[in-house]
Amino acid sequence: MDISGSISVEFLFVFEFLFFYLDCICLL
Repeated sequence: MDISGSISVEFLFVFEFLFFYLDCICLL
C-alpha cells in the first residue's frame, strides 16, 4: 500500500510538471 501511494504522488508530480510546461509554451 505504501508503494502504491508513492506511485500516486510520483504521477501527480509529473502531471503538475507537464501542465506547467504546456502552460509556459502557450504563453510563448
